[in-house]
Amino acid sequence: MLGRTLGLLAGLVTRPDPEFNVFEEAKPFARRLLEEEPWGWVEQILEAAWGILRTPLDLQRFLERSLRGELQWRATFPEARETLSLIAEGFQRLIWQLTGLVWVMMGLFAGLNHQPALAGVLLGIGGLWLLWGLRPLRRRREGGG
Repeated sequence: MLGRTLGLLAGLVTRPDPEFNVFEEAKPFARRLLEEEPWGWVEQILEAAWGILRTPLDLQRFLERSLRGELQWRATFPEARETLSLIAEGFQRLIWQLTGLVWVMMGLFAGLNHQPALAGVLLGIGGLWLLWGLRPLRRRREGGG
């Protein structure tokens, strides 16, 4: 993080003054930091390394719990519950619309294969399916739930 900060700072200050050397100017501060906390950087590196090494194990535990059905998500504020409900309804609409498109495509293929009766039925089913998928999302009333 410190390296990125210094790199960004070097880029910003050398544009107005190309002779300015950020690293030379930062040496006294770096020395003072190392004198005050000589092992602080080691501790930060070890903490970051431990986080990186622990991530696969944490991910494995998370996936195992989710496969066993032990994970639950709880919304702690009403806005999240409403938003999740709208997202779920949106996905349901999307599934209805995609299924309707499949019915319509089957109807078009039936029509191309000179089967007008079957094409009409399939196109009708697809049209109804699409209309159902386009229905407005229901909005919950304030205080309702």
